[in-house]
Amino acid sequence: MNLDRFGQLIRSKREAVPMLQKELSEGICTRSMISRIENEDYFPHITIVEKLLDRLGVPIPDWLEQMSRKGPGRKRSASGLSDKAGIAATFIWQS
Repeated sequence: MNLDRFGQLIRSKREAVPMLQKELSEGICTRSMISRIENEDYFPHITIVEKLLDRLGVPIPDWLEQMSRKGPGRKRSASGLSDKAGIAATFIWQS
């Protein structure tokens, strides 16, 4: 799993619960934003990422570990994380 596939993670976890998009979005964002995230048309602000992962029961350290795994054609920074994953991880841990 990598940052580029965040929408797939959200959809699979939401459907596994099961939970409607409206239920997941309640108090966090709009239902249409969940749809855009799941369709990978949009990547939300990190505060929304944290709230969605929490509501779905996905610990942030587990998500960061999944993101940091190198997939085909992905470049890693010196930290071992992809460029996008490294930026997200840095922001989360400095907050």
